[in-house]
Amino acid sequence: MYKSKNQFVYLVLFLILLSLSLNSVVAQSELSLTSEEQAWLDEHPTIIHAPDPDYAPYEFFDTETQDTKGLATDYLDLVAEKIGITIERSHSNSWAETLDNVKAKKADLVTVAAETEERSEYVLFTDPYISIPDLIIVREGVININSLSDLSGKTLVTMEGWAANDFIREKNPEIIIKFVPDITTALSQVSLGQADATVLSLGTAGSEIKKNKITNLKIAGETGYVYDLTFASRKDWPMLNQILDKTIKSLSKEEVDQINKKWFALDAAEEKSLLTILDQTIIYIIIGLFIFGVIIF
Repeated sequence: MYKSKNQFVYLVLFLILLSLSLNSVVAQSELSLTSEEQAWLDEHPTIIHAPDPDYAPYEFFDTETQDTKGLATDYLDLVAEKIGITIERSHSNSWAETLDNVKAKKADLVTVAAETEERSEYVLFTDPYISIPDLIIVREGVININSLSDLSGKTLVTMEGWAANDFIREKNPEIIIKFVPDITTALSQVSLGQADATVLSLGTAGSEIKKNKITNLKIAGETGYVYDLTFASRKDWPMLNQILDKTIKSLSKEEVDQINKKWFALDAAEEKSLLTILDQTIIYIIIGLFIFGVIIF
């Protein structure tokens, strides 16, 4: 179908970037804060951000620089610059702990949250700034798993607190869900045959597989779940949610594209990692998701 796997990778990357461009927030108007919004910011010049420590490339803790990085972090830093506030980080060891910190008001917001009924009890959500399809990752050679329905009675490893977990339980309650502490453990267990599958976005899978040099995994299919990532801030501060949502919507297409392309461009090593996990059948899945994104957005 393609003259080389490289051509296939470039086509996949093109569709991802095009879909990101279509599904990401684009500017609606110039940012103009009301006197009430500006007064609130003057009273709250510092906001505490609770980052996800293990969700590359969207948000992660870089052990080399001892700092949080990622697409979502860049979005937040740009928003903070535009409204003139300082961001402090409240680090944690897991996504579940991150959510608990906001729930307990030890932190003010998270930046990679998909909206759920349970989370709505303690945070308010902006409109999504990016949409990320969730994919099923299995070992190479596995041919009988293509969808969640094929995982009945099988073990799926995932992280506690992920929004897709409830969706997976609802779609197939016969899946044995096992929580592990981080994405590296999830991929390692699938790679070693200790679990049958995990679910990740393409960006996260590629990033983690490259980092951990895992060579025997592939994408088997899609879950049907799409992470609509938002900024989620404490519910007792509705003005913060209002300001964040307004500022995100004021971002220009050029600003959005610059952030997205920074985290989804491939160098030679990343291309090799993507080749490791991509089976050519995934092109049909991504094209389908791309078309779905065009229709919805």
